[in-house]
Amino acid sequence: MKKNIVKIVSLIFALILMSVVFFACNDDSGETPEPQPKPPTEEEIRNANMSAKDGVEYGEDIEIEYDSQITGAKKHAMVTLPVGYTEEKFYPVLYLLHGMACDHHAWLDDCNAKYIVQNLALEGKAEEMILVSVNSIVNETEIAPSFTDDSYAPMFDKTADEIFTSLMPYINEHYSTLTGKQNTAIAGFSMGGRETLLTAFAHQDAFDYVGAFSSAGFDKKVISFNNAIPDFKYDEGQSFKVLMLAIGNMDTMTGGVTPGIKIKFDDNGIEYQSKTYTGGHTYGVWKNALYDFAVQLFK
Repeated sequence: MKKNIVKIVSLIFALILMSVVFFACNDDSGETPEPQPKPPTEEEIRNANMSAKDGVEYGEDIEIEYDSQITGAKKHAMVTLPVGYTEEKFYPVLYLLHGMACDHHAWLDDCNAKYIVQNLALEGKAEEMILVSVNSIVNETEIAPSFTDDSYAPMFDKTADEIFTSLMPYINEHYSTLTGKQNTAIAGFSMGGRETLLTAFAHQDAFDYVGAFSSAGFDKKVISFNNAIPDFKYDEGQSFKVLMLAIGNMDTMTGGVTPGIKIKFDDNGIEYQSKTYTGGHTYGVWKNALYDFAVQLFK
């Protein structure tokens, strides 16, 4: 009889214990803290800064027309002003060069340059700056010939002269710019990468920040298997604060050029940054390259 009583008491105790555990595990009183959301990853932050954000004010895009001393005709470019631009303040300038089959709209329309740079500036990760999107179709009509035409590459190669004889003087006269190499940057993709390097090394006293993204080759013909690289060297007493090369890891168009540029830089003792992104010869690669370039400018 005692054994039965002990068994019954033990069973009742076990049932009570199980009930306590069950109700404790299913307590919906709200006292248990809710799980905290994870902070965004670096990749998520980067992706969020690649395009326009709702409710955010951005600077003005202006298509300018100026007189070209190189072509003797009217020429165009895009100027992007920082948020809250005022003539009472002076701003550094980033010149952006486009690739083949593009024009001065490409950096804004296809690469979201304004949003990338100004989102970073609004977050305090980049300086406020004026963007100048250059048109490298340097001829009287601004209509490019076929890329198979022998005049195509020489037309692009007039970019440096166009900038220094005509465009840069216009920008400095009409906008509140900080001048001098410490306040001037240049970057470009594909054929714009080619022109960036040719322009910067020909005018080393004009730029402190240089970015060549997926640079095209340097042959007289645009489509060529000749990967010969110019003998890029610093003039005496000159250097760049930032010299950045970027390429997509699946670039089958110009992927062989950037390694050759690196070899030339190494041979000549020129320090540079090398960035590789996931992708081919694409705008996604150049957006990411601009992001990493912009955060280093004018510091």
